[in-house]
Amino acid sequence: MKCEAKQISDLVGEWGIWQRNLTIFVFILTALNAYNDLSYTFHTYEVDYWCKDVPNDYMYDLVCDRSNYASLSQSLYMFGFLITGLILSQFADKYGRKPLVWVSFIIEIIALTSSALSVNITQYSISRLFVGLSMYGCSGAMCTSLLESCGPKHRSDIYMLSGIGWVLGCVVIPGTAFWFRDFRYMNWIALLPIGFLMVWFYFIPESPRWLITNGRISEGKEVLRNIIKQNGLSDQDFDEKFAEFTKHLLRNEESEKSAKTYTVLDLLKTSNLRKYTLIFWFSWIVVGLVYYGFSLNMDEFGGNFYITFLLSGVVELPSAFISITALRYIGRRTALIIFLVIIAVSSLAIIPTTDSTLKVTFALIGKFAVGALWWIYEVYVPEVYPTVLRNTGAGTSSSFSRVGSMASPFMKNLAAITSLTFVMTFYAIISLFIAVLALFLPETKGIEIPDTLDEVETQKTQK
Repeated sequence: MKCEAKQISDLVGEWGIWQRNLTIFVFILTALNAYNDLSYTFHTYEVDYWCKDVPNDYMYDLVCDRSNYASLSQSLYMFGFLITGLILSQFADKYGRKPLVWVSFIIEIIALTSSALSVNITQYSISRLFVGLSMYGCSGAMCTSLLESCGPKHRSDIYMLSGIGWVLGCVVIPGTAFWFRDFRYMNWIALLPIGFLMVWFYFIPESPRWLITNGRISEGKEVLRNIIKQNGLSDQDFDEKFAEFTKHLLRNEESEKSAKTYTVLDLLKTSNLRKYTLIFWFSWIVVGLVYYGFSLNMDEFGGNFYITFLLSGVVELPSAFISITALRYIGRRTALIIFLVIIAVSSLAIIPTTDSTLKVTFALIGKFAVGALWWIYEVYVPEVYPTVLRNTGAGTSSSFSRVGSMASPFMKNLAAITSLTFVMTFYAIISLFIAVLALFLPETKGIEIPDTLDEVETQKTQK
């Protein structure tokens, strides 16, 4: 009897001890990612000050005409994320997931240490750039390895768990900032889990799928056999299943190599695809800008900053569950428009409000909505693109969110120059503009995702 084995889960099971342990590892990585991502808010917390002409000898002096330097440091961090996603992901495909993670861990240790010991804002900013580089290198490669090792049925669960890890990282930040009111200590704290993760990572093997597709078949076979043992499964018929799986994997790999190579330029060659791509690129810029605009600047809305920041992290948990429910029952495009309108309304509601509690409430509603929006785009964008351009389309679109996030730290500076009213009005206008553009996107709920460019061109905007 011939054994069907087209996915790793056909050999090692959909879910088991191996996948659970790898998920916990990624969960901790994601929490650390969130901690490094948003702790900048407390690193550069704005204190009461007055400007004077007499020079001082403060190490950073991030007030008055130098206040934009703090924003620049976070912008450089986001730039590190951007270039890692565009460049180092190819390193993982060529040399493996493990080498990239090891290199990223080492860079992260050096960068966090340099940040903690920095003597001026220039050293701190450059250090933050390399922290951003390292974080995406770790989390991106490990998420890929995890998705390659789990069955399709559990991939959405893994995605949800990583989101909970992000929330955990967010809620830890105000606690550490309250007890250790110095950015140096906060950087040292970020280093603590890395040593633990490195020891753990030493015992995690290379992705078996990557090993097999890169000709290291015997190593891949040994890794899969060990996973079967850890999951407590029988290795009966393993050799036959492995041979079938390897044959299927290498055949697909060969087909991909012989097929036409598509580039980013192909996203703009046909009318429908060009329209969808430009909408998604601009949408991701807005999502990145508004998400981090709220996240990094919660102190602008009043109230106790520690509590406000804690709540802004907590609201991301219900936003994840509600967005997934919305995707399931009301569709992608409709859910998208609803949350964009909520962002616009909550932003405008902040303007006339004088009570700080109400301002914070409206800001949290906006943060909730843009958090849900992020989840929706993560699911929606890949469904619109054809198979031959899905990774390219989704990857480049997501990269544009980093363009928005690079600009987000400067929203505080913009509010200082103009007013909070101007910034909130700006958020509302761009959110409503994206909502209008969303009307020109296809609904993908319950629709077979396209495989070819021709299928995309024959799609209708309405269901």
